[in-house]
Amino acid sequence: MPDSPASRRQHNPDIIYETEHLVTGGRFIAYGINPAFTLSKPNCTKYGFTVLRQTPEEDRYVCDGEFITDPPTPLRYCQWNQATYEWASKDTGFRAFAWYPSEVSPEDLARYGESYWHDYYDNCLVIGLVCQK
Repeated sequence: MPDSPASRRQHNPDIIYETEHLVTGGRFIAYGINPAFTLSKPNCTKYGFTVLRQTPEEDRYVCDGEFITDPPTPLRYCQWNQATYEWASKDTGFRAFAWYPSEVSPEDLARYGESYWHDYYDNCLVIGLVCQK
């Protein structure tokens, strides 16, 4: 990682560095791309989105995907690794952070069955991150 706050901000412009608006003990809650998602496991197509590519670029992947719509809706996004998120959390003054896997409502489990959601739990594209100042 770059060694000064300014160079880190320049190196990782997608990471939020402003936390002054949070009081001590305040929480920042994010729901974003899961650092553990991989194309070597089942894709998330049956849940409405297909990841087409994960292109390595320095310390992240630049990803291309599309929502399953008619016509398909493309999306390009970055997938940072878990260490980068945790480093950025500490670097910006958060004292604690925790990852929260996505969940499926009991109604949807009953409607579609547990086997339908196996791939979602095994290789979910999105995840929650809670940071505490």
